[in-house]
Amino acid sequence: MILFYSYSAPGSNYKYLTNTNGHVKITAMLKEITDNEFILEVEQHNGVVLVDFWAPWCGPCLMMGPIYEKMAKKFSELKFLKINTEEHMEHASRYNVSGIPCIIVFKNGKEIERLVGFRPEKAFEEALSKYAPA
Repeated sequence: MILFYSYSAPGSNYKYLTNTNGHVKITAMLKEITDNEFILEVEQHNGVVLVDFWAPWCGPCLMMGPIYEKMAKKFSELKFLKINTEEHMEHASRYNVSGIPCIIVFKNGKEIERLVGFRPEKAFEEALSKYAPA
């Protein structure tokens, strides 16, 4: 079995994934927010924001990560954020996030949809397409 460890260098815009064989993969990273940033980045934002509530030990979260990142590039007019529920529990608790990955869609600061669990790329893309401006 190969395990992956994820970490970010302070001030870096990259996520480093290291497996137990010592191989390192570097991927672009979406903005990770803290509980302190949540109100400004999400609740006070005009427009659509997707927030991925995740944890580094969650297998489905790690599987969903590359798909979420790909959709962030495809739907660049939408705002995509991540929040680590292991380190920042306040808003996960406030929004009753009980299963992860949990992607909550906000519009003008209000929750309008919740996507819980792993979604294949095509299904996730279909779920997001209704939020893209025509």
